[in-house]
Amino acid sequence: MRKFVGKVQTKKIDFMGSKLEIRKLTAGAVERIGKIASEKSESEDPNALDTVVVILNEAVILPEDEDPIDLELLREFPLDELNNIVNEVMTYAGVTAPLMDRVDADA
Repeated sequence: MRKFVGKVQTKKIDFMGSKLEIRKLTAGAVERIGKIASEKSESEDPNALDTVVVILNEAVILPEDEDPIDLELLREFPLDELNNIVNEVMTYAGVTAPLMDRVDADA
C-alpha cells in the first residue's frame, strides 16, 4: 500500500465554460476540510465561502505563477458555479454527502 502514498489522481471538469483540473482529495484533506467546516459553523461569523476557499485550495491545480485562491477572488464568481465545483470535488473524493449542500448568498 505504501507505494501508492503520494500518488495524485486528477481529472478535468467543466468550470465557467472552460476546463479546470482538480486533484482527488486524500482522506487527510477531507478530514481537514471537515474540521474547518465544523469550526466555521460553530463560530459567531460563519461564512460558507471560507470553507469553499479551503476546498478549492486543496483540490484545484493552479498554474505555478498563480496565487492561492482567496475569499476576495471567490466573491467574483457566480454561486451556482461555486456549488458545482465544490460538489464535483467532493464527489470525486468519494464524499457522498458534500460538506455543504449550497453556498449561501448571505455568507
